[in-house]
Amino acid sequence: MRVYVEAKLPELCLPIEAVFWLAFGRAPEIHLDEWGYGIDMEEPVDYRLSPNVVGDTYPDVDEFPLPEELAATGHPVDEAKYLLGVRPERAASWIDNEVEKEAMSYAKEMQKLVSPLLDECKAEVFLALRNGKLRGRAFRWADEEARSHFFEDIPADYWTLSLLVDEPARFDDAREGYACIYVLFEDVLSTFPTPKGVTNPETGERTVFSTVLDEKISPEVKSSKPRGAPQKGDGIAKAAVRAEMSRLSDEGRLSGKKEADIQYAIEWSEKNLSVSVSRSSMQRWIGDILGTRP
Repeated sequence: MRVYVEAKLPELCLPIEAVFWLAFGRAPEIHLDEWGYGIDMEEPVDYRLSPNVVGDTYPDVDEFPLPEELAATGHPVDEAKYLLGVRPERAASWIDNEVEKEAMSYAKEMQKLVSPLLDECKAEVFLALRNGKLRGRAFRWADEEARSHFFEDIPADYWTLSLLVDEPARFDDAREGYACIYVLFEDVLSTFPTPKGVTNPETGERTVFSTVLDEKISPEVKSSKPRGAPQKGDGIAKAAVRAEMSRLSDEGRLSGKKEADIQYAIEWSEKNLSVSVSRSSMQRWIGDILGTRP
C-alpha cells in the first residue's frame, strides 16, 4: 500500500528543483532551519526565507534521479545498488570497495538512460528564465561584511546556460553580487503544470490529510531511450536550440528559408548560449523542425 500525504510547498525553489519538477514531477519541500526556527509557529517558515540563516545553508536536494523516478520513466532499477552508487559516503564500513565501484558504475549507467530527458528539461527551464516566464529571486551582497536581507528580482537577461549546467543546484555569483539564487515555484507550476517524463493516472481514496492509492496501478509511461552515440556536452544546448526553433515555428515566425533559419539558429546559440555550432551540426539538430523547405 502507498499513501500520499499532503504537504505545503515552498515559495521558492532552486533552479535544479524546477528541472526535477518538469522531468519527474518531484516537488520541492519546505525545510526548517537547523535551530528549529518556525517549529513553534502556526505556519512553518522555510529557512530559505529566514534571515537567521539565509546564505549560510541551502536545502538538501538530491541532485540525481531517484530510483522511483527512473522506474516511472520505464527503467527498472535495483534500488539498493543504485543508492549505494549515488551515495557512497553513506555506505557501511564493511562494504567492499569493488562492490562500491560496481554500484557507482551501475548508477552512472542508469542515469544515462534519463540524461536526454534532463537535458531537455534544463533547456526548457533556461528558456523560461530568459523569456521571463520564470522569475528569479536573490539576495545581493552589500559588502564583504554584510548583505541586505531583502530579495530582489533577477533580470531575465542575467541567466546563461552555464549557470544552469555548471552549477545546477546552488550557487552564489560574485559577478552580480547575488547570493541565494532561487526561482518562484508558483511560476514553475504555472509554466510547467505537467511533468514531461511520466504520466501517472493513479487513483485512490482521498481522506482529510492523505490519499490512499488503489492496489492495482497501471501507470502510463512516456519514455524515450537515447539512440546512437551519447552526446558529449552539447545535449542541453541542442535541446535549448530545438525548443526555441520549435517555438518560433509554432508562432509562424521563421523565415521559411532553410539556410536563413539555420543561420539564425547558429547566431542565436552563440548569443544566448555561448555555444558555437557548425552549419552541418545545426542542420542535424533542427532539420526535422525546418522540414523540406528550400
